Formats: sequence, structure tokens, C-alpha cells
Amino acid sequence: MKFARILPTSIFLLTATSMSVSAALVAHYTMDDGGNLGANSGSATINWNSQSGATGISPGKLGNAGAFVAGSSSFWSNQFASANTDVSNFSLSMHVRTTTTANWDDFVSIGIGNNSFVLEKNGSNGVSLFNIGNVGGVASGGIASSIIVNDGAWHHIGMVSNGSTIELFMDGVSQGSVAYTGTGTLSSFQLASRFGDGARAITTDIDDVAVYDTALSAGQMQWLSSNVATTTPVPEPSSSLLIALSALGLTLRRKRA
Repeated sequence: MKFARILPTSIFLLTATSMSVSAALVAHYTMDDGGNLGANSGSATINWNSQSGATGISPGKLGNAGAFVAGSSSFWSNQFASANTDVSNFSLSMHVRTTTTANWDDFVSIGIGNNSFVLEKNGSNGVSLFNIGNVGGVASGGIASSIIVNDGAWHHIGMVSNGSTIELFMDGVSQGSVAYTGTGTLSSFQLASRFGDGARAITTDIDDVAVYDTALSAGQMQWLSSNVATTTPVPEPSSSLLIALSALGLTLRRKRA
């Protein structure tokens, strides 16, 4: 009977914790392999249509990194559909370092064909999230961050789509969100430029690019701003507390038994 009283609570706490952090890392470009900067350690098989021009540098933000030069570096794919990731439920995390003064050039584009979400350096030397084409839902003008990005320091940038909004993150902190209810499977992906528009190429260093097939929380995005991406990012503080309380409660009950 004592076991029956303990087990439901413990299972509930641990199950709730596991559900809160579960996420599939479908694409992960660590840039750590100097011989193959485009190697993907995520779960999906994604082939680059073009992978050339970028060089490995050390150190990066997290391990090594890739150096991209506008006009001479090309990492793009229209094979991303193999990841089977929906535009209404995904997250992207990456680290960039640049000193460029050019405006409206793209750190990354991800979308359906030539219709893409882009994270780009804006005219205020911050980062903006735009919907280019018709991926659907992002308001005109997008979302802009005023945090300076072209200061030669490493910065974390990212986006989260959860089925009702899409949100911009900068250095692990939300910069705002707009309504987004688009549907469809992500099929195109490009680093340091815009899919179908080479004029948007940017000179920048890039490190630890991760795409998840679910909407991560603000706490998980903050964790990714200073940690290498993993299949399950560090649990939320509340989840960690649940684990500790569950383990402590089980231990105390066993001692009393």
C-alpha cells in the first residue's frame, strides 16, 4: 500500500518533466569538422545542394565555427523536407559574429521553396525577422531587435514558431512576436544568404546551427544562447525542481518504510 501511494506521484512528476523538454533536433550544424563544415548531426538526412566557400575557424562560440564571405560562400539546400518539420511548429537557434556594415543581408533563410523566414541584419545594426514571399502570417515589417549585432562579438539569434505566433530571440531573450498560423513542411534552408537571392549574402562567422521540430520555450532558447544544442535542451527551472522534489520525496518515503 505504501508503494501504491508513492508511485503515482513520482510517475506524474517525472512524466510531466520529460514532456516539457522533449524535442527532436532534426538538423545540427556544429561547424566543428574542418573537413566537412556542413556535416549534420541531427536526426534528419538533409543533403546540401551547394556547400562551398566557407572555411573553418578556431575557436568559435562553441567549439569551432565557419567563416562565410559574401559572394563566395554557399551553403543551401532544397532537400530540407526530409526533416518533415512543419512551419507551424519549429525552432531555430544559431550563433553569429560579424562586423559588416551592409544592411538587409541574411544570416539564415528557412522556408518553403523561395518563400522564407529570414534573420537578417537590419538598418539599425540589429537583427530582424521577416517573412519573404508567402510562408504566411508574419505582419508587414516583421520583428526587429535593437541589440547591436555587428560589434565583432558572438551573438545568439533564433526564432520559434508555435502554431499561433512566431517569435524572434536575440542573445537568448525574446524580442517580440507576431501572429503566425501558416502551414506546410519546411523544404529550403540557406546559411549566410537568402534562398534564391545571392545579393542577400552576408560576411559573417556562424556556429552551432540547430533546427528543432517543435516550439521551444523561452527558457530553453535562453539555455541555447550559451550551450551546444542537444536533443533535449536543459530542463526549465521548474522542471528541474520537480525532478529534485520527486527524488527527495521518494527517498524520504523509502527511509520511513
